[in-house]
Amino acid sequence: MSLIVFSLLVSSFAAPAAAQPTEGDTASYQRLRERLRTRFLVVGEAPGQSMPAHIRSDDEGYIRWADATIDLGWYIGVLATEHYLAESLPGADVARTRAELASALAAMERLDRSADAFFPAPCSNTPALNGFFLRDDIPAGFHGSFSGLSQTRSDSLEPEPNFNEMSQDQAYHVLLGLALVKALVPAEVEVDGRRLNADAVAQATRILRHIAARPDWVIRNPACGDRPVARGDAAGAYSRGTAAIANFITDGAFVPEENILGTLWDLGRDPDAAFYRNVDNLHMIMAIAAVGDGWGDETLDVLVDLAVPQGWHVYPLLHRVIHGEAGSPRWCSLGAAAGDAAAAMLGELPAGAEPRSPRPGGPAVHSFTSSNRFIRPAARAYVGPEGSAGHQFHGLDFMMLHNLLAIAFEVPVCGDPVTPPTDSGTGGPSDAGVAADAAADAAADAAAGADGAAAGGGTPTGEMSGGCAVSAGRPLAAPWAGLVFVVGAALALRRRRR
Repeated sequence: MSLIVFSLLVSSFAAPAAAQPTEGDTASYQRLRERLRTRFLVVGEAPGQSMPAHIRSDDEGYIRWADATIDLGWYIGVLATEHYLAESLPGADVARTRAELASALAAMERLDRSADAFFPAPCSNTPALNGFFLRDDIPAGFHGSFSGLSQTRSDSLEPEPNFNEMSQDQAYHVLLGLALVKALVPAEVEVDGRRLNADAVAQATRILRHIAARPDWVIRNPACGDRPVARGDAAGAYSRGTAAIANFITDGAFVPEENILGTLWDLGRDPDAAFYRNVDNLHMIMAIAAVGDGWGDETLDVLVDLAVPQGWHVYPLLHRVIHGEAGSPRWCSLGAAAGDAAAAMLGELPAGAEPRSPRPGGPAVHSFTSSNRFIRPAARAYVGPEGSAGHQFHGLDFMMLHNLLAIAFEVPVCGDPVTPPTDSGTGGPSDAGVAADAAADAAADAAAGADGAAAGGGTPTGEMSGGCAVSAGRPLAAPWAGLVFVVGAALALRRRRR
């Protein structure tokens, strides 16, 4: 039975205001999943395998891995969400999804274990499993695994080996994928003796321990005298949010002490903060907050607001799937904006179309025209990046959005949900907040709307969707706060933009 059936089954029970993927969206998902398997990766556990390629260019005859662990984190997340959806379908090919997920987790472990042996002397040459990982281990000639290509490009093949080190942006998106395994894959599921949930938790914990190993929260290369990594080394300004991820991943067993710059984390609540002019800051903060419930009960509210400027509505859905309402009774109203926007975004992709750059021609009718719609700026949506003529992209952004939307709105009636399993790691998102009765939800929604109307100097109230206010206004950070964060970020977030 196909995932199309799942989409139809869920849609038949969902409230009219709750967005869901359409039958056409799910058909596109299935087509892009097969395209991913055959044109962008080789499933397996040898070097280079189970790592999605970043870009494929048949015109120029090359396939490229760049930001490869970001793509691997999203791939792991897509498989975890697919596993959750497929388990609802009698006869679905759960075994293939599980096997693919096991290989993807093995790939991430392989990048960790081999990192300490990658760098030339005087660095050490001893493999170690310690949370320090490579971006990729693609071997020369790997393009031979795909038809019609003549060249392999990757960070591991560049002349500067330090550019293949982990960086904080890579780590946060790897943690995104591993967190979805923890939240959605039952603890007892295993493949060839590998318990997928426990494996994901162990990998995430190692990465978090490595990032927070020193009070300065500077990511270091343990194979090369513990020097700072070449790119994205200073994680102190995000340490409060990252510590929240550690709390979630380990169920409170490991919560590192934040860096002194961690006090700047709360300034990220403001969508107009100056540091968000660099979208790298925005996607890192949104990923961290969604995975770790980084602002507590206000996280959903903030993520909905932060999603608007770049159209990154996947992150509120991610938060919902991992944490349920996390104490907020307002998912019906706040989530409606993200759900409607996500459904519209999926629906733009025509039947038979693929994520690719429209250059050198005119704009595309869909926004999946860069390597990741939810990391790259909205200015690249519909038109593609400069110099991207002929570039084809893996489509993990479409697939992640599809699955998160299906899971986030699987409740039949807004305010009167069916509660999925509540224990993390038992095959469903925790959902304690959703259990509030309809009357309490209605009262909370009314109060939120009143607060938004009365908040002087706050962020604008969101548009209306399905009769529910999207976002209550909140006071902005003090005028000097953005300057403080900019200064801190300049010191703490050194990162070579790709």
